[in-house]
Amino acid sequence: EQKLKDYKSGKIANKPKVELVMKSPSFIHALNLNILRNKILNKIMSIPQKKKKEPDLSLIGPLLKDAEYYSDSEIIRELYANLVAASANKDYDGKVHLVFSSIIKQISPHDAALLIRLPHQGPLASYFMMPGFEVLYEDVYLEDENDEYNFANTPSIQNFERLGFLELGRRVQLCGKDLYKRFEKNKIYQDAENRAKEIYGDSGSVVLQSGYFIFTKFGQVFREVCNPSVKLTN
Repeated sequence: EQKLKDYKSGKIANKPKVELVMKSPSFIHALNLNILRNKILNKIMSIPQKKKKEPDLSLIGPLLKDAEYYSDSEIIRELYANLVAASANKDYDGKVHLVFSSIIKQISPHDAALLIRLPHQGPLASYFMMPGFEVLYEDVYLEDENDEYNFANTPSIQNFERLGFLELGRRVQLCGKDLYKRFEKNKIYQDAENRAKEIYGDSGSVVLQSGYFIFTKFGQVFREVCNPSVKLTN
């Protein structure tokens, strides 16, 4: 619209082509903001009338400002929309914290997807190369024995620890040794072992250090508020 106004007023000489405008980053961003707006309205409209309340302006104001720059991901839009809807729902009284909006800015779409999938607690492992005890892979999370290691999961897990969502226990093992078999049978262990042999020859080996993660109450509340499909675990 602005480019058409500039064309009509003579500020630019060439009339903008519709197909080029629609492919431009600014148009796509504006479209995503409109999608977020509609998503928020639909979620608020779906709240039963007896549970509706006026949302906290001190939350909504900064949130909408933040969303202007972080709304180009579908899953991030979902988090923002759920947060606004929760602030307008009496069922979430005492659970919606002002800091949640600024936290969403600090998580990537990959973080958000992993945050929703993570169980309440689970095993982690780190791989060390011997004899130097050099860390090869740290805070590895595998969903099951067939899961291939995704390097992006490690910084996500560590980011959750930084944000106070997770408590990480390193050198501590959850009950049930079977939980850690997935870390020994996976391709990542073979890769670590091969690398150790390449560097240290026959004396090279891999040591697996067991660990765990567990959601803090703060992390549980954030997940429930920003993704209602995840419920609190007592």
